[in-house]
Amino acid sequence: MRKDTSSFTPGSDGLFGKDSGGLVVATLKAISAACRESVVRRVMAGCSSTPAGAARLRGHPQNRSVPHCTQDVQEAEYRLWGWRVLVWRAGLRGWIAGAGLLLAACNHDPYVNVIPANTISSGEWRIERQIDRVTGAPISSAILTTNHVSNSGIVVAPPAQMQLACFKEHPVVVFVFAFKIGSTRNAELGYRFDEKPGHEPRVRVVEDYKRAVIEDRNEVAQFAGELATAGGLYVRIRSLNAGRTSAEFKVAGAPAAIAAAYAGCPLAAAARASALPPSVRDDKDDKKDKDD
Repeated sequence: MRKDTSSFTPGSDGLFGKDSGGLVVATLKAISAACRESVVRRVMAGCSSTPAGAARLRGHPQNRSVPHCTQDVQEAEYRLWGWRVLVWRAGLRGWIAGAGLLLAACNHDPYVNVIPANTISSGEWRIERQIDRVTGAPISSAILTTNHVSNSGIVVAPPAQMQLACFKEHPVVVFVFAFKIGSTRNAELGYRFDEKPGHEPRVRVVEDYKRAVIEDRNEVAQFAGELATAGGLYVRIRSLNAGRTSAEFKVAGAPAAIAAAYAGCPLAAAARASALPPSVRDDKDDKKDKDD
């Protein structure tokens, strides 16, 4: 059995490269020396620019230890030394924080995140392929992300997601945004697939005011039935206190996403039939005709 190991030892390969600690120290020394020379030059130039300072420097060509200028140079050097210590401490803290995150990732439960490693693709859909460690059943979920998002109060709106899933043994459709879209009482959602007639289902906006949920079984069945054969989906939300929001999704590959997402919470018969791939749907129709 193959065994893979990773090393996160400070200064070793695998994080910043071998002998990275020496490289950081050398870099800091070079920066410090350059800054010290620059600051000292500026302080001495400032001293010589004053009449008293220039007279003192001319009167002591061999000894340029002008009292107030010497003090200024020393203070500048102290400040540079403090800066170097501050940068070193910040770099060390950042390294420790990064190492801590990497170590934490080793013990991270994959159940809590949807990542490419535990999903398969269908079009732009990401279909989860994980097992619930409590029930032993597959997780029923499919997610689609879009960058085509607009909001009346945001110049460049962040991406949004649509999720098909089973929740408490009921099929749901969830629209997730990165900003507030209103509440259940003061917002309404409408959607339209391609050039088909649009719909305005009853939705519930959950407590963070960023997620809208279609949870009525018949409305979810209607949504899934049209989704299965569509190429695009347009969603818009109107709100009394959060402006207007819209999102456009490319939904190609939806039949596989629907079948996987609602495997644990069956839809109505009509929706299940329309969600089947065309070849399977045609075979079932042919079999039905033969039986008749």
